[in-house]
Amino acid sequence: MRLILIQKFHGIFFPNGIFFRLDYYYYYYYFYYYFYYYYYYYYYYYYYYYYYYYYYYNYYYYYYYYYYYYYYCYYYYYYYNNYDVRMS
Repeated sequence: MRLILIQKFHGIFFPNGIFFRLDYYYYYYYFYYYFYYYYYYYYYYYYYYYYYYYYYYNYYYYYYYYYYYYYYCYYYYYYYNNYDVRMS
């Protein structure tokens, strides 16, 4: 793993006397970027998991629906066959 060394500036004095710490700002920006990247990755993973779960649930629901429909048609067919047999 390569290590990238970055030369840091300790700060800048502006004409109005404000001292700006670039190193803290850099680390704060890096931490914010890392947190944002982690949050984005977590959100993407959660969205993918939710989509997969929704797809699986939808597939299971349709499978159950078609199974129920098949069972109903089979029962309907069996009932009417028995009815025809009894009537004859």
